[in-house]
Amino acid sequence: MAEGRYDELVRRFTGEALPAVGASVGVDRMFAALNHLGLIDNKNQSVADVLVLRLATDKDEKYLEIANIIRKSGKNVEVCLFSDTTFKNQFSFALGSGVRYVVICGEDEFAKSEIAVKDMQKRIQETIPYNKIEEYFDCLE
Repeated sequence: MAEGRYDELVRRFTGEALPAVGASVGVDRMFAALNHLGLIDNKNQSVADVLVLRLATDKDEKYLEIANIIRKSGKNVEVCLFSDTTFKNQFSFALGSGVRYVVICGEDEFAKSEIAVKDMQKRIQETIPYNKIEEYFDCLE
């Protein structure tokens, strides 16, 4: 536990010299302890429902477009922005982050104007025409 005077901290944010005291329990240590005791569920580490894998670095604009289309259906969407654009690395991240759906769109999918959607809970993968993306995600739970 850290405790003490916080006069300078208050001055940094308000510009005024005000007397202040406080204490901190160390949030990072608290979460580490709760995790160690099994009192928190860290399976769903992401707030995203959908992760769009970025497999072709020259298609960033298209990946953002896909994410925006899916967002219109009310889903929280994240685009994987790793510098390592290998499928294995990004899919491993998806497995550990707890996202429900993974969008896979590489050179083959772009050439066919489609995407693949993997339901991580049901372990089912479907291919969707590009012009049906919003409709598809509108129908998901």
